[in-house]
Amino acid sequence: MNLNQQLEQAEQSWDRTGTRLILFWQIIIYATTGLSFVEVWNEQPELLQGWSLVLVAGLVLAYLLLFHLVLMNPRFWPVSMRVGTVYIVVQIVIVGCLSFWTRSFAGLGFALIAQIVGILPPRFWAYPVLIVVLMLGYSWGMYDNFPNGNWLAIGGFLFNIALFTGMFMSIELVSRQRERMKSLVDEVQQARDAAEALATQNAQLAAARQQTIGELETTRRELATAEREAGVLEERQRLARDIHDTLAQNFTSIVMHLEAAEAGLPAEAGSARQHVEQARRSAREGLSESRRLVGALRPELLEGASLPEALGRLAQQWSGASGVAATATVTGTVRPLPPQLEVTLLRVAQEALANVRKHAQASNVTLTLSFMDDELILDVQDDGVGFDPNQPHRSNGQNGGYGLTSMRERVGQLGGTLSVESAPGEGTTVVVEVGTA
Repeated sequence: MNLNQQLEQAEQSWDRTGTRLILFWQIIIYATTGLSFVEVWNEQPELLQGWSLVLVAGLVLAYLLLFHLVLMNPRFWPVSMRVGTVYIVVQIVIVGCLSFWTRSFAGLGFALIAQIVGILPPRFWAYPVLIVVLMLGYSWGMYDNFPNGNWLAIGGFLFNIALFTGMFMSIELVSRQRERMKSLVDEVQQARDAAEALATQNAQLAAARQQTIGELETTRRELATAEREAGVLEERQRLARDIHDTLAQNFTSIVMHLEAAEAGLPAEAGSARQHVEQARRSAREGLSESRRLVGALRPELLEGASLPEALGRLAQQWSGASGVAATATVTGTVRPLPPQLEVTLLRVAQEALANVRKHAQASNVTLTLSFMDDELILDVQDDGVGFDPNQPHRSNGQNGGYGLTSMRERVGQLGGTLSVESAPGEGTTVVVEVGTA
């Protein structure tokens, strides 16, 4: 059996004891009242005649009514100090009047002492108890011929008074101590409940902390993977650009010079012509191989996809990573494009989106790829803070920075143009125009 069950059983046992005590006091008061009337009938029958009967019966009835209306009424329990004081004063007056006529109702005085110690705080017990004791002593004639009275009778009277009064006080003190213990147990229970709730909350916080640590670890691994992939992608891009800018162009130049040299050889220079032809074929093979390598190093977004599809994927991925809404739109009749043109436009779009994320503070970005008859136009438009294109060498990199310069160089290699349209507070649009004829 745990502590809560023990406390609950003790509470139920005390409640049963309290109910029995209340019934006991009711029986005692009713029995005392009945015996008092019998004693008056035997010793002073004249009090139960005429107006005297009306007064005695009225006082006893008032005593019983107050007892039921106040002490036996749950609405008044626990009795407040004001109500308890008024009740005790009225009952003392009633008992005093009865004691003036006869000692037969002394039992009601003893019951009143029990009520005094049950209603008032201990520091107020002395005065009303002393008043009741004096009234009972007067009713029993303890003060007749004082100080030459019957001291044996007085001693017995005072002993009985002290005995009953001490018993009443002891019962009430035990009851009050029990209430204090009950309050203390309730406080301990509340503290234990609070401790259990705190322990549960700490466990939840620990679980949440562990989950957060796990999420951070996952994010760290994903970030490391993304950084590695970005590094690989950047390296592939650098290699493709270097191969295109060096080997491919050099092979093209060698082929052109060999063709020119072959055209200038005399007809009888058969051996030299043969060597030039062999060199020209080797140069063309080297050019084809370099172009194949450039094609193999194409961005992953273009693997198995056309440029419009790659731009759509780029917008979706960039929006998920940046939290900024991005859409890709295609206009005109879609047609196949040279790989180098697709790579260049995709790289320009990536660089433009990187600038938007770093500097624009935009909430919407639109990528528009327009297929014209002999021209291809790519627009990257945002609704961000914008800037003044006429101010050179801006620190944000959107005008005169390496990113924009790199984009212009890429587009310029294909014979195209790149322009920037922007103004403070009006967003920015990057426009790329490349011929396809």
